[in-house]
Amino acid sequence: MKTPFLLYYLILLLITFVGGAVPLVKKHWDGRYIGLLLTFSAAFLLGITLLHLMPDGVERLGHYAGMLMLAGFFAQQIIQKFTHGLEHGHHHVQAGGQEGHGHHGMVWPVFIGLVIHAFSEGLPLGVSYADASTLPSLVLAIGLHKVPEVILVVTLFLTDGKSKLECFFWLLLFSLLTPLAAFLAHVLGNSFAGVQTFLHWCIPFIAGVFIQISTTIFNENATKNHAFKWQKWLMIALGIGVSLLSVI
Repeated sequence: MKTPFLLYYLILLLITFVGGAVPLVKKHWDGRYIGLLLTFSAAFLLGITLLHLMPDGVERLGHYAGMLMLAGFFAQQIIQKFTHGLEHGHHHVQAGGQEGHGHHGMVWPVFIGLVIHAFSEGLPLGVSYADASTLPSLVLAIGLHKVPEVILVVTLFLTDGKSKLECFFWLLLFSLLTPLAAFLAHVLGNSFAGVQTFLHWCIPFIAGVFIQISTTIFNENATKNHAFKWQKWLMIALGIGVSLLSVI
């Protein structure tokens, strides 16, 4: 395996773990910032998806890529029935791990759904792309997307009464999932032609997943506030602007 791949996977692991540790090491934190981070990460993820993943998928698979994007879009709709939307910031727990209207007693179905989501989004990271900027851009986009997600996952465990030690264990396990999926995809994809073909089909499918997540974040923020506040629009502009830098 080439060193840059391992370095990217390590960076993704560290981003996820450090982000998830915030509610464990800081007693009081302002949950409102999660909304801004969600909006920025959604805009950046959408930009990288449309600028990199979607063109790559279409180039490899033609109109089949569109069919797979549709499949990914609606598959994510099904997955979020189990995750209750934590991957796009939908939650009923207050900042700092205090109990609001939490998904009490439903931690494991939610966590299992997020495990499937986290593992699947690592698959495109194991592919070698013609454009050298695609992989690092995708790693950063997924990493930023995972920070608010993993903060909510840890908060959910705290709300359910788990100790900090237990939370650190599940945080480490969850942080490993996406890099592990990427590592396996890279190794197996380079070893078996059938796996490589499967991964090429996964690219537009995951693009559809990312489009669904990003647009849901925008729609939920607009619904909650009836209209985007200027901070939200600023985060969207920054997210799209940073994603455009990856193709310059």
